[in-house]
Parts: sequence; structure tokens; C-alpha cells
Amino acid sequence: MTTPHSSTTPTQTVDSNTYHSSVENIDGNRVAYGDIYQPRRHAPHKNLDFTTSGKSVNNLFTYLVVADGHGPSRTALVTDYFRNLNWASFLEDPDFMEKIYSDVEALGNTRGMGSTLTIAIITKNQAEIYWVGDSQCRVYKNLEEVWASNDHGKNNASEMERISIANQSGEISWRPKTVPAISPDWATKVLSPTEITMELSPYFRFGPHDSINMTNSIGHNGLTGKYWDEHVIEFDDNTNWKIVIATDGFWGMTAYLDLPRIASPAEGPRELLDLSNSRWTQTWKFYNVNEPKDNQTPQELPFPYGQEDDTGIAVWYRGV
Repeated sequence: MTTPHSSTTPTQTVDSNTYHSSVENIDGNRVAYGDIYQPRRHAPHKNLDFTTSGKSVNNLFTYLVVADGHGPSRTALVTDYFRNLNWASFLEDPDFMEKIYSDVEALGNTRGMGSTLTIAIITKNQAEIYWVGDSQCRVYKNLEEVWASNDHGKNNASEMERISIANQSGEISWRPKTVPAISPDWATKVLSPTEITMELSPYFRFGPHDSINMTNSIGHNGLTGKYWDEHVIEFDDNTNWKIVIATDGFWGMTAYLDLPRIASPAEGPRELLDLSNSRWTQTWKFYNVNEPKDNQTPQELPFPYGQEDDTGIAVWYRGV
């Protein structure tokens, strides 16, 4: 991982991006971690994503945190709460996910606003992954992807079952408060580093002011239920490992052919942000989803001005 720091973990500003990184030698291994976030270049007021990384106060683990906020930016209660947390001490509480939900509830009215949240707690022997929403975590072993978190959305069968029954009794807190209506919509889909099309991407309407393009979110007055997923990755000795957590502003601009670059130890958060930025601003070959690709001459189009998404990325790497 390319980083400008070797011993401390400062936060600095690079081209209006919040950038943090660290490299250490631990038990003969090179360990690097860092995070970076960039708001929309043409809409800087849409400052709703959040990333951070670091070491716990007790120095027992490294952590990565990524959140993708949505809703009116002037009242971004949930992501502002994340920004104000002391994560180095907060994550030492084994019940930190329960506390996040109770703290967000105590913020008051979060109608129409919420956030994804993905956390990795990394020790010498394992990584614990916790997630709500669709800021995906992917794990690479010796340059091969070995695991990815299952986004809380339309392609997650267990999630679609979870939201199919409402928590009417108040006793099943992991169920949604209301069964959402599903409204069809479309989103872009990257086919290759130069080709793009559209795919069905429905909105889930949990209330009159709470339509989101996923099945689970922190905020929204708890309408989606108090639920998160967990997974543990056990590390092998003498193996290179890399963990990448990112918002859909990054994953939505990548495809399978990008895997070697994403898995590479040379690609830290800054380099991956550059990849995302280049995709948001390039000219694409656009294929109509309603026709066979081989029968089309693609249109060559850039994204409309101002429509690029915020991008937040956090990375950890251990090399033997």
C-alpha cells in the first residue's frame, strides 16, 4: 500500500479529501491501514459519507469504519453522530452495535435520513466484520477475493424475508416497523472499465418520507428494524491479506476486471479513490439494457454534471 507516513497516524487534507494512513512492522509483517473520503466535487454540500481508521486505545485491534449517509445534508444527524464518536475507545465496548442504535434513537427525529455502516475490527488472528446497508466489505487473500459482505438489498434473500413481516408486537426488534412498499427504479451498472448499462434497482418505501434503495439502514426513526450482520475471517499464517470497505460511490464504479488492482498491496485508499474518480468523470460506452449488447453500437456518454457520488474507502493490508 502506498502511503506517505511510516510511524504516526495523522489526518491531513489532500485535494479537499480527508486522508489518513499508517504503516507499521508487527511481528515481521508489514501492516498498513488508512481511509479517505471525498464529497461530490460538483455538490460539496452533499457531505454525507464518513470514514475513519486507527488503533484502539488499548492497542488490541485495528479498526476500519465506513458510513454512507443519505437524506437532507443540512440535518445529517446520523453521520454527524459518527463523526463525533471517539471510535478508538467506543469500539472497545463489546456491545458497541447495540449502543449505536440506542444513541441514534436518542438523537430524536431521523425521518428521511439515515446511513449505512460497516466496521472491521482486526486483530493478529482474525477480522470481525459488522454491517448495516450496502457499504460493502471485501476480503482478499494472496490477491484473490475470498469473501464479500452480502449487501442489505434486493439480491439478499434473507433480507427480503426479514422485511416481509412487520414488528407489530414490538417484541421482534430486528423486523421492520412496517413492511415497505417496493417501487421499481433503475441504476447504472458497470460492465467493464469502459462499458456501462442500467439495471433494476428498486426503492423500499418504509414511510412517506423514508424511501431508500436498500432494505436496512441506521436512522429513519428505526423503521427498517434494529438489525446488523456479522462475519468473522480467520487469518492464516504466512499469507497476504487485504480488507477493503467502501461506499457504493466506489463499488458502483468497478467491475470484475478491476479485481487485480483492488486486491493489490500497492493500491491504498488514495489510489482506489483515484480509480473511482476517474470512472465518475470518464466517457463511457453506454449499452441499452433492452437490446442484446452484440446488436448495439453503444453511445459514448459521460455522467451528467454533478451526478457523481460521494466516495468513502478504508483499507487494511498485512503482508508477510
